Amino acid sequence: MVVDTKAAIRYLRYNDAAMPGTTERILITGTSGGGGLSVAIAASGNSPDYYPYLYEIGAAGITYNARRHTYSSTLNDGVFGTVAYCAITDLNHADAAYEWMYNVTRTELGTYSAEQMAASDWLKADYVPISIVSA
Repeated sequence: MVVDTKAAIRYLRYNDAAMPGTTERILITGTSGGGGLSVAIAASGNSPDYYPYLYEIGAAGITYNARRHTYSSTLNDGVFGTVAYCAITDLNHADAAYEWMYNVTRTELGTYSAEQMAASDWLKADYVPISIVSA
């Protein structure tokens, strides 16, 4: 998803003259997994680490010098800013983190089956918030 989003930003920049406005101030936003993606995009703007993957999918502005085995870019994929709502930044524990936050709400709603609540309880117990760990 990160490479595809970077390719989309490059596509916009490549076609900047054909569109109204400018691509100089691209903002990226997302919620939950999209928030995590927007953080990854904002943090990795113009990183050459992605050039091989961008080249492989034919992203605009990426060239490969076979003699030197190097990639270069004539466009950038950095963004002006991001707004990340509830960004998932700990993908290894995302499910447990959600249940840690929403287990009480699920209990109060009372619309979940016993099996669903048992799973929620199990995931909630598996999560240790970062603030507790670092305390």
